[in-house]
Amino acid sequence: MDVLSFSVATASSFIAGFFATALGVAASLAYDRRSKRKDVDRYDKTSIQNLISFIANRRAFEVEPLRVRMPVQKDDQDLARCNTSVLNVRNMLHEVRGGLSMQQAAAHSILLAMERDCATYLNFTEYPVGRSLYEDALYELGERLYENERKLAGHFGILEVPKPGSVDRDTSWVDKIVEESQDFDELKGWSDNK
Repeated sequence: MDVLSFSVATASSFIAGFFATALGVAASLAYDRRSKRKDVDRYDKTSIQNLISFIANRRAFEVEPLRVRMPVQKDDQDLARCNTSVLNVRNMLHEVRGGLSMQQAAAHSILLAMERDCATYLNFTEYPVGRSLYEDALYELGERLYENERKLAGHFGILEVPKPGSVDRDTSWVDKIVEESQDFDELKGWSDNK
């Protein structure tokens, strides 16, 4: 074999090897990018599902609409507890929004609207009229949050969206403690106030 044919064979082998390597690297990068994107999407979906569960567990949103609710004496401590709960929801919304990938622009705007609704409720309850109507405002806030949660769920393919404050609580273990207590008569209505 002469030198020229050996050089041509070596060069064509080198070029073929180079292109095969480049193709392999490109395929690996594409797979890695797709894999990372799936991980980010999974993280975003899990964050939204956790947020929905967090809001569903907030007792403050167990308020009935005015047309159903029996009038009761308003309590400043109850207002403070409700406002703290709404503040916690607003903070959680902010954290989730900050942790979502930038590709989730629609989710970012929905979460921002939810944060603003919480801020509006908190501002409203600073005024005397808001303090006297906080339960009505809380009910409406819960409805607005639920509407936006359903939008988020549709965006992320989440099937179950419980209403805010709708999670049933198992109080049987605490009821047992109350029954065994020496102060049973004084404590027996505790679960009606949860």
